Amino acid sequence: MALKLYNSISSKIVFLISLVLVVTATSIMYFTQRDVGKTMFDAQQKSARNVLELVRLNIRGGYNRLIADKIDILNRMKTDLKNVGHISSSVFREFESLAGEQSRNGISAKQRALSWLSNVSYEQILLKNSRL
Repeated sequence: MALKLYNSISSKIVFLISLVLVVTATSIMYFTQRDVGKTMFDAQQKSARNVLELVRLNIRGGYNRLIADKIDILNRMKTDLKNVGHISSSVFREFESLAGEQSRNGISAKQRALSWLSNVSYEQILLKNSRL
């Protein structure tokens, strides 16, 4: 009786349909797993490249900020140097005008200018100008 069950046409059709379903399911699972694995690997590589690009951009931004800060410092120092030059020039013009007015005085304007030049503190002048 068991042989009759396997010899009938309906049982053979059920067996073939089951076999086709199992083979189809197995192949779908295999190809899906392969494609998902490849896609995940590509996504991880792209993510790693993005992280490296962000690191490069962060370093580049820090370097650009550093360069901009140095340029600002140099411009400030240049302005301070010009201010000290103008102040010194103004003081020497004043001593020159005093020399013309008081040429008979005991201490000459030239000696006063040399004394002022040796005693002046340019750091204090720069600090006063930077506060303004």
